[in-house]
Amino acid sequence: MAFIPTFRIITAISIFALVLSINLVAGADGLRVRFPEPVRRPPGPGPWPPVVCDPNEKGPHLQKRQQAALQDWSVMFYDNEDVIGSFDRWIPGQWINHSPGAGQGREDAIRRLSVLLTDPSISMTNWTAFAGQGYGFVHFKFSFPSIDTVFAAWHSFRFQGLCFVEHWDGVQRIFGNETNPIAYF
Repeated sequence: MAFIPTFRIITAISIFALVLSINLVAGADGLRVRFPEPVRRPPGPGPWPPVVCDPNEKGPHLQKRQQAALQDWSVMFYDNEDVIGSFDRWIPGQWINHSPGAGQGREDAIRRLSVLLTDPSISMTNWTAFAGQGYGFVHFKFSFPSIDTVFAAWHSFRFQGLCFVEHWDGVQRIFGNETNPIAYF
């Protein structure tokens, strides 16, 4: 009956591997489980995701690759809060920023965002991302529990090839007593 112990060992190893692949994320509302998403390679040349985006990329698959770039950025930035990694991969050069309270250039953005995200209670959730015609758009919930404030926020990007080179954003405060039951999300 070597079958039963072997089956138990394989089952135990499988469960252990599944547990290792689950990410526990601390949020304002306690721990939540985030399962890793499979990497979907878009059509086109080269490895995915790239180490650094290609500002000169073009071709018939550019729009699909821009959507995949925005998806990768969103996981890196909104889920993992990896400011430096997301900027190094998708914003390696020029950064035109239209945010009213921010300066120009990628270094200013990295500095400001890194300071902002040192508050461990801040979370960016419920994000939806889409890209087309050389632009990307992400809508998300931006929570600041330490000051009891929640926003519906959006970021918009202009692509050059696969790189983000220009940025707009906006926020609207969520009070929780909005008339519309499906307001924001």
